[in-house]
Amino acid sequence: ANPGLVNFSGENDSWRPEAMIDGPDGNVYAGALAGYGFIQSPLIEWNATTGSVQLFDVVPNQSVVSLATWQDLILGGTSSSGGPGSHSIQADAQLFAWNPSTQQVQFQIAPVAGARSITDLIAAPNGMIYGIAGNTLFEFNPQTQQITDSQTLPFANVLYNSVAADDAGRIWGLAESGIFEIDTNAFNITLIPSSPLQITGGFAMGNGDIYLVSGPSVYSYTIPLAPAAVTVSPAQSPVSLNNARSEERRV
Repeated sequence: ANPGLVNFSGENDSWRPEAMIDGPDGNVYAGALAGYGFIQSPLIEWNATTGSVQLFDVVPNQSVVSLATWQDLILGGTSSSGGPGSHSIQADAQLFAWNPSTQQVQFQIAPVAGARSITDLIAAPNGMIYGIAGNTLFEFNPQTQQITDSQTLPFANVLYNSVAADDAGRIWGLAESGIFEIDTNAFNITLIPSSPLQITGGFAMGNGDIYLVSGPSVYSYTIPLAPAAVTVSPAQSPVSLNNARSEERRV
């Protein structure tokens, strides 16, 4: 049976999965928005070899919805909104570090006051952590456990957990209206000229291309070698629908 369904004690059929990563300890970690009427969901640890699953209630009254790794730690972002029909009791989404060895929270902060969710967490090649909390991009130093910079996004509707870093250290991600780049040197976020299609999902990046979804179709976008090389002619879109290196693949 491939694929096979993994059932475990404590699961909730109304969870809305949002994050899954390879952990530094060889296990898979996942997070989901809380189910109907609930305000909390756990960090899920899955040993894919043995099939064993452990659930950890990391942040009380919040859901784990974004994950990344830094050194030997799991970094997570939460949502304070709760599942449908629930009533949240905390205002600020939390950024936390989970130690798989001790099964304890190493540190926890609210990076942006009033933000209800944290998504698109990524450990950048420069050693910093970047994430989006509500409509704010933030930079976090895990060594000092301090927020070192933040700015309001110049666009809306970022897709959850759709970011990756290229070989040059630039961070690329998806919003409904286009592809964005985070310049970690200048701490600046820029939307590549807006897409004629609404981007509805993703995300994969490899061999110099970003793969994304619009409705039932999959598109690729070729990452420019340098920021100055980003050009879009009137006959092209940011997702390079007419570019020779990009092609539409029907799902």
